[in-house]
Amino acid sequence: MAENSLDINGIRDLKTWLEKQNFSRHPFEQLVADNDQDLEKYFQHFPFLEIIKEPKCTFLFLERGAGKSANRVYLHGECDKSLESDEAKLGVPHIDFHRLIHNDRITLADHVEEILREAVPRLYDIIIKSERKSKITGLAYEYRKDFVWFITNYSERLSLRSIEKQIYQFDGLSRAQVANIITRSFTQALDLIKAIIPISGAPAEIALSAIQTLLEIRPEELKDLEKSYRSPLDLMARFAEIAQQFDIHYIYILVDRVDEYAQIHDYARAANMLKALIETIPLLEMPAYAFKFFLPVEMRDELAYHLRSDRFIIHDYTWTQKDLEKLLEERLLSCYSPLSIEGIEDHSFDEKEGRSFVRLFDEEILNRDVDIVAEMIQFARNSPRNLLKLARMIFDEHTRSGQIPLKIPLETYRRVLGKFAAEQLRLRALDEPMVNGLTRLNLSNRSNLAELLGRDLRTRDPDLQIKKWEEQDAFYAPHFSMTDIIQHLNVSRSEARKIANDWEDEGLVSVHYKIRDEHLARYLFTQEREEVEHDG
Repeated sequence: MAENSLDINGIRDLKTWLEKQNFSRHPFEQLVADNDQDLEKYFQHFPFLEIIKEPKCTFLFLERGAGKSANRVYLHGECDKSLESDEAKLGVPHIDFHRLIHNDRITLADHVEEILREAVPRLYDIIIKSERKSKITGLAYEYRKDFVWFITNYSERLSLRSIEKQIYQFDGLSRAQVANIITRSFTQALDLIKAIIPISGAPAEIALSAIQTLLEIRPEELKDLEKSYRSPLDLMARFAEIAQQFDIHYIYILVDRVDEYAQIHDYARAANMLKALIETIPLLEMPAYAFKFFLPVEMRDELAYHLRSDRFIIHDYTWTQKDLEKLLEERLLSCYSPLSIEGIEDHSFDEKEGRSFVRLFDEEILNRDVDIVAEMIQFARNSPRNLLKLARMIFDEHTRSGQIPLKIPLETYRRVLGKFAAEQLRLRALDEPMVNGLTRLNLSNRSNLAELLGRDLRTRDPDLQIKKWEEQDAFYAPHFSMTDIIQHLNVSRSEARKIANDWEDEGLVSVHYKIRDEHLARYLFTQEREEVEHDG
């Protein structure tokens, strides 16, 4: 504790505290996989990841916050890496459903439209920004014509507006010169760009290639093509053929974020939105395509009838405590960078210390003889996202004041547990109305924890009883009375009895009104413990 006190005046913000703890950056700053540039450093490989990476249609069902987007982002990154190999893969996210979710009848054509909106510009950019652009002039005329048709219909890359934006990026052009380029015909524009701009920067190459391609395709031929493409399957097959002309062997369609729309609407509606896609086996098994579905586990039953387990790979996964401990350790280690006294990085640091979360806490917590990380994992309900969020909340709460101790005290830790549990229960209550009722039982007006635990557990030593309770019941408590339901929910005794029976049927409580749901029990315990300590 002396060390903790001595450091109070020397640490006044989160950045300084992180530096004192030998972190080069915040290990829990990023909770969303899409925004995390360092995901690969601590990505947790599921046992079946190698199977999921294969160019076949697969379904992965996970709980909310259990890594759907992390797996999708990781797999997309693997696709990007493969582009320079002999097994080049084009990663295409299918994650924006705001145009589909409101439709009463969603067809395969609707999904293909959304997929091509993402796939076509991605393919174009990969071609233009790599050595593949040299293959454009060598394409058979039919493929080149199709290529332009796809770009003009599913991308703005070849529109005059897009080219205008690209020209405005060029340095050294006056407004008059830009206006001159835009207003002249493409042939004149091409000559002027060649005369003014060295053909070296990516924007110039993009504009030049776009103009050259357009000049070689007659507009009336593009209209004829529009009439010939009728089937969504034809569109997808033809697009795959074009991609293969540029040495793209596989196209991975990464379906994710469906649960974000399910939370706003409902899982049944979200599942119905996908049925047209999942039912079309000829598309899911089309050569060159690998559809990867990252879906919430709540949708598995909704889609069960439409899933062909005999033809597709289907996985689900539940994180173990060991998995989550490793996740936390890898996060910490990825940011651990101890400095020597002279400020030079010490590469001989202790990896064990770099992985340790416990080292950040003071002796009062360590003397509790409780595995803090295991306790956090239970509070997080075995969710990786929840665990990382809880860790970040501990960091944020500890560094809120202007005078920050070096080590995190027990009081801060308990306060965060209460806030986190309350927040999680509010989120649960949106999907589980019965949970909302239980959280409204204000048990904090009891005189002490012994009374809260039930008449048979009265004791003169609450701390001893709490320890016994933790060891024997693992927080599957506390008890409450019928009177609590009547008072706090403002209902009659008969209504209270029905509510209690419903809770029991749902598995939230057991006989004698003992709370079985661990998260609820922990929340009520934390709130009550804070109240007792405050009064004491």
